[in-house]
Amino acid sequence: MIKAVLFDIDDTILDFGKCAEWAVKTAMEERNTEYRHEYYGVFKRINDDLWKKLEKGEITREELFNRRFNEIFAELGINLDGREFESRFLELLHESTEEVPGARELLKYLHSKNYRVYAVSNAMQTQQETRLKKSGLSRYFDGVFTSELLGASKPSRAFFGAFFERVPDISKDEVILIGDSLSADISGGKRYGLTTCWFNHAGKNSSGGSFSDFVVHSLNDVKLFM
Repeated sequence: MIKAVLFDIDDTILDFGKCAEWAVKTAMEERNTEYRHEYYGVFKRINDDLWKKLEKGEITREELFNRRFNEIFAELGINLDGREFESRFLELLHESTEEVPGARELLKYLHSKNYRVYAVSNAMQTQQETRLKKSGLSRYFDGVFTSELLGASKPSRAFFGAFFERVPDISKDEVILIGDSLSADISGGKRYGLTTCWFNHAGKNSSGGSFSDFVVHSLNDVKLFM
């Protein structure tokens, strides 16, 4: 019987794409540099590649932060200090609270059904706590657990093991993990023995998530099996 729900945050509860584009645009304008919408495609490609390397243990979080905007600006031919820009970008992300459609309604529903709800994220602890608080969604969470806090990143067994050490009164078979990443969330959760739900918000080929217990394209669909 499911008693607790683990939610990824970025692109599951909060819309990372919109939040990140706003942060990049704001930081560039602060530096008197024109922002163009097509820049976001470069950001997304490089950012996604670096996060996949982090998930595989090929780079550290600090290396990701050191490389991200230096690589983006090098490709775009923009003369800005990538590491300095990264610091401002992360500050602005703390302020970004654009929600994924249906997230608030689903959290309210789960709260009304007395499910315990936890955030599980590879982002920084204060960043995710601040964003959830500013959005008013923190009231629906029983805890926020990030790789920074747990000392390991999704999809590793160490991440999930550390979570259950901190929440010892629930077991694997009482938990469902909901996330948008097949590699970090669904693969990691399944390898640890959790029930999983792939939030395929981007409309990718659903066969790629065939190993997930559930696949939804809208968060409202989660209510159909909870």
